Amino acid sequence: MSPVIITPPPAPPPVDPGSDAPPTLTITYYRQLAAHLMSALDEISAIIPRLGESVVLRTGVETKPPSGHHNIPLVFLSTAVDSVEQLPELQVVKKLDVNRGRDSLQLIDAFRTVQNRASAFGKDLGQVLDARQSALALESLDTYAVAQSLDRDKSNAALSEAVENMRRALGRAPRKKKVTDPEVDPALVPVSTVTAPSTQAGKG
Repeated sequence: MSPVIITPPPAPPPVDPGSDAPPTLTITYYRQLAAHLMSALDEISAIIPRLGESVVLRTGVETKPPSGHHNIPLVFLSTAVDSVEQLPELQVVKKLDVNRGRDSLQLIDAFRTVQNRASAFGKDLGQVLDARQSALALESLDTYAVAQSLDRDKSNAALSEAVENMRRALGRAPRKKKVTDPEVDPALVPVSTVTAPSTQAGKG
């Protein structure tokens, strides 16, 4: 098997000596790095042996790869392969190809570790992305709250527009102003609604 050559990752763009901004703030760098990793994953994926779109059984019948039965213990699969290899009676029924069975067992044994490592990488990557998004979300919400507080008098049109844009992007409805009951002139209140004072006097 020819060795796989993976090109080195792209270098981040240079940063001005007087700037404290990290080079990773450049969006195009992350795009290039992500594209590089995707290319590397494509090269790695090409190495993994595949069953293909269909499987040809020993009977000559072509069928789709079987699904399910992933919970069958590997020790049972190995025992079944050994049994067919040792017993001519089981070889005659042609239900199991010994060579392909052993090849599958070797592949599973070798690549299960790769699968676990890839799953761990995916979990770590997800945690990094979630952490960066959560941190930015907290800063953005704080900024939105401050902008709303500064925009109470609506004297800055640019600030009001920014608050509206953030509100719309966040998907929250604008705050409704509380409606206060208007002052009512007592003279206009109907007599029937006025509670009359009690006229009952206590007996001495």
